Amino acid sequence: MLILEKGEQNGRFHHHIIINGGVPREDIERCWGMGYCDSDRLQFSEHGLEGLSKYLVKSAVLSEDGTSSRCTFKTFSHTRNLRRPPPPKERRVSAKVFNRLWDDFENRTMWEERYKDYYFVSCQPNDNSEYGERYLTVKLCKKTAKLDVIYNLDYGGLQAFTTASGRARKIKNRPPS
Repeated sequence: MLILEKGEQNGRFHHHIIINGGVPREDIERCWGMGYCDSDRLQFSEHGLEGLSKYLVKSAVLSEDGTSSRCTFKTFSHTRNLRRPPPPKERRVSAKVFNRLWDDFENRTMWEERYKDYYFVSCQPNDNSEYGERYLTVKLCKKTAKLDVIYNLDYGGLQAFTTASGRARKIKNRPPS
């Protein structure tokens, strides 16, 4: 993924690029021939890359003089000729099940029993009164996820953290506070 942006302070253009596929960062920095290059490893949390995503897709904001700091004519591009990922599985539930989930959307135990391989992170109910639709935005974190950062969340009395191997784990007996 590539995003082109115009700097706010000096007006210079710069790129934000996310690359996967096993190419070492040092090789990319060495091949870059257009000025200063700085690369960082992606850091995953139980929220995935949500913070980075919000930063990269921030909307075009007009400054006081009417100019935009974002190049909105083409803010996103991706590589071509790659195989597309398989379509996501259908995740619909019956109206009866949905109403039960809606009424108890903050119940961590219910979500973790329903999705046994995941930790519950958050759930946001959304009620679109204009169209008469309701939906839930549920964020889950795979228990086997290799996380770099994990926030100080309490999982039903169990503290979550990452081990040296990078795997998310739970502490069964927390010290008394």
